[in-house]
Amino acid sequence: MRPEKGAPTASQGKYLQAICRLSRGGQRVVFQRDVVRWLNCSKPSVSRAAALLRQQGWLEPDRRDLALTPEGLEWALRLCQTRRQLETLGVPETAAAPAAAVLLAAEGAERQEQDG
Repeated sequence: MRPEKGAPTASQGKYLQAICRLSRGGQRVVFQRDVVRWLNCSKPSVSRAAALLRQQGWLEPDRRDLALTPEGLEWALRLCQTRRQLETLGVPETAAAPAAAVLLAAEGAERQEQDG
């Protein structure tokens, strides 16, 4: 059973977007070393993030590569689209990726309040 979840955090969003971009929307196999190079971060950071993304159901379980689930791909594409929109407004790429995750999380929280 998966824990209750909402939108990805800014950190989770960063990894989802990187995996999506590297995989070309799920068309290419992505490994942790690819994400390490893309994001210029440590292997332990990617390993921890991958474990959390699997726990949330956004990465396929029991695989050595980093394959997005349909739900993970949907979030990644939404994050990438929001990031691009922010970039067209002049927000630098380094700020746009985490800002996209924050905006989608706020959108999800607002929907939950309206539904509840």
